[in-house]
Amino acid sequence: MAILRALTGLMMALILTGTARAQTAETVDSFDSLTPWSADASTDVSSAITAVPGHDGQAMRLTYDFNGRSGYAFAARAINLNVRDNYEISFWLRGAMRPNTLEVKFVDASGENVHWRRVERFEATGDWTRYTIKKRQIVRAWGPDPDPAFRGAARIEFVVTAGEGGAGFIDLDQL
Repeated sequence: MAILRALTGLMMALILTGTARAQTAETVDSFDSLTPWSADASTDVSSAITAVPGHDGQAMRLTYDFNGRSGYAFAARAINLNVRDNYEISFWLRGAMRPNTLEVKFVDASGENVHWRRVERFEATGDWTRYTIKKRQIVRAWGPDPDPAFRGAARIEFVVTAGEGGAGFIDLDQL
C-alpha cells in the first residue's frame, strides 16, 4: 500500500511539473499604431488600411475591391516572430465580404520562403471572432528551403484572394 501511495504521489508530481511549463501569450501587434503596416494589391485591385475601433483599443481595417477582376489585396508588415515548440497564433477578426480566400502568410528573412494558413471560401462575420491558428495548420507554401518546418517570420501578411470577388473589408486586432 505504501508503494502504491508513493507511485501515485510520483505520478502526480510528474503531471503537475508538466503543466507548470504552460506557455504564456504575448501580443505581437495590438494594432494601436498602423505605422508598420502597408497595403498593396495585384493589378486592377484596390486596397487600403485604416484605423477603426477594435475589439480592444484600435484595430486595422483592410478594405479591398476586386473591381470585377481576380487577384488579391493584402496588409503586411515586418515582424520579428520566433515561435516556440508548441505554438498558436491568434487574432480577433470581423468583416463584411463575399466568400474569398483568406491567407495569413509568414515570410522568412530571405523573402523567398513562405509558410501560410489558407482558408478557402472564408466569410468574415460582423462580430468580433477570435481566430486561432494551430501549429499543425501552418504549412510550407513555397521557397527553396527544403525544411518544411515553420520556425518564425520576418514579415507577416493578411491576404484576401478573389474567390467570388467583390468588395469588402476585414478588421484585425490583437495579434
